[in-house]
Amino acid sequence: MTDQTFLKKSVSEDKRRQGRIQFIVKGSWLASIIVSVFLPLLWFRQLYAGDYTSLSELVLLLLLNITEMLFLFLIVPYHISSMYLRYAVLLAFLVGVVVSLTRMSGLPFWPVHFATNWLSSLLTFVFVGYFASFSVRALYGYMYREPTLHLPFPLRSGCYAVGHGGSSKMINYHAANTAQHYANDILKLNRWGTRARGIYPRQLDAYYIFGDIVYSPCDGLIVSALDGLADLVPSEMDPTHAAGNHVIIMYQDRKILLAHLQQNSVLVRAGQQVREGQPIGKVGNSGNTSEPHLHIHAEYGGSSDRFGDGVGVPILFTEKGFLKRNDILIIRDKFQRE
Repeated sequence: MTDQTFLKKSVSEDKRRQGRIQFIVKGSWLASIIVSVFLPLLWFRQLYAGDYTSLSELVLLLLLNITEMLFLFLIVPYHISSMYLRYAVLLAFLVGVVVSLTRMSGLPFWPVHFATNWLSSLLTFVFVGYFASFSVRALYGYMYREPTLHLPFPLRSGCYAVGHGGSSKMINYHAANTAQHYANDILKLNRWGTRARGIYPRQLDAYYIFGDIVYSPCDGLIVSALDGLADLVPSEMDPTHAAGNHVIIMYQDRKILLAHLQQNSVLVRAGQQVREGQPIGKVGNSGNTSEPHLHIHAEYGGSSDRFGDGVGVPILFTEKGFLKRNDILIIRDKFQRE
């Protein structure tokens, strides 16, 4: 095989790999829209329609809708559609519960045709258990283990949402990685609760967080700083340079990684001391990332100038505490100095 043939084959394989990644990413965004918008309409329909003839059926229906609501509220990443939609769905559920309870009067406890309804009831129990199991695993992600690290939020002004956060894979895919177990992916919202102009735009500046200044969350030593990697078109990824342009700060024997920074924006270098609130770069879309966001995590142990070989440490942010998926932070010039 000639070098030219090998090069063409490598380029072709890379394009196919990128195509598969883009298909998966775009498919996940579409699935999130369907789950957050259309499924609640389907699930809560029975509460409003009154499709039950006995108290036992109503109790089962309420149990099913409660577990479905927990699934939606805890797990679905609402920043893709709108964070306001999360609370609109909750309100629709609560109204549906009230409406259904007003129809209780006069209902028999058991359905008239119990012998023919037992299969439907059994299936309802199965779905209750299914959604409850997901919700319990999501709630587990709200817990963390000591020791923790207390830091101010590294972004300065705006409304920010947590795309991935918590200690469970149900609400934070980083949790599968030992070093990134408590990592956070941060996005910025506009007044309508969305993180971009469009569902999944390809223009970098369509994402409200792109270009936001990142500030050092602590006094510390820069042990690694990388710049110069290109900001990628959303859905294109660079797994070879997972963190992209990034900064690692050593603080209290903990390594703090701030990743996916904008090309040519990193303002610090390895060996430099930084102060809390000092600008260190801007949010970009470099590295193994599906869209512009800020990745931050802390870890203990491993190499002093590399990330990914230590053990994850929970970060408790001054403004919000331990961050989980769909948490919102409103920050107003936190790092402004006199």
